[in-house]
Amino acid sequence: MKTFQFFIILCGLSMCAMQSNNDGLLLQRPYSFIILDGEISRLELRGDTLLYLHGRIHDQRQVGHLSQLTRDSSKRSRIHTIRRDNDVIYLALERLDNIPLSNSPVRENRYHVLAIRQPTDHTIEMVDLTMGMTKIELDSLWALDLRAKDLFFITYFSDDHWKNLSLLKPIDTEEDAREIVAELKSEKVKEWADAYMSNPVKDMYGTVFTAEIMNRVCISLGYNPIGASRAVQELTSR
Repeated sequence: MKTFQFFIILCGLSMCAMQSNNDGLLLQRPYSFIILDGEISRLELRGDTLLYLHGRIHDQRQVGHLSQLTRDSSKRSRIHTIRRDNDVIYLALERLDNIPLSNSPVRENRYHVLAIRQPTDHTIEMVDLTMGMTKIELDSLWALDLRAKDLFFITYFSDDHWKNLSLLKPIDTEEDAREIVAELKSEKVKEWADAYMSNPVKDMYGTVFTAEIMNRVCISLGYNPIGASRAVQELTSR
């Protein structure tokens, strides 16, 4: 009887710990990032697995259907370990997708680390700290103090906030476009670029960084960021 009672208590503690970890992950709902050409990158937590979903938005009116525009990707990672440092949560992740047509389909360097924080209820920010680590390398890194607060984070928004952003002022005139271009040359953007250069992991072609900058600038000026890059290019090339 005592053994059974101990088992019940242990299960209860485990469930509380799982709930606590899930609360701290800040991923109680999906969050999306829209890249310059309309490509959607979407994060969704299912159990202990973080899914990287992808899709494309072709029309402003589709912004209310982001969940339908994205599909499951083979890229998914299991949460291996969680650490919290004030407002930043560090996730050690294990990639679950295998290498196709390989004699060794399970990647040896399948571990990576990212940092997540939540500045507002409808926003999360994410930055990759490592990619392609072995378990030994992960354990060595995890034993150190991780620092991400001064890095350049990429901003993901909830579905309802994307709807709100789509209602901001459209970029309709050359004057609108010139205002955005001027802000893109500001000292603030240069500071963001310097911060991005400190990131340990960067996207190969800089498209994610460029999209993040465009989103930040448009939102700060009160413009709808969806499709902003294309609108600015068209209006300034006339």
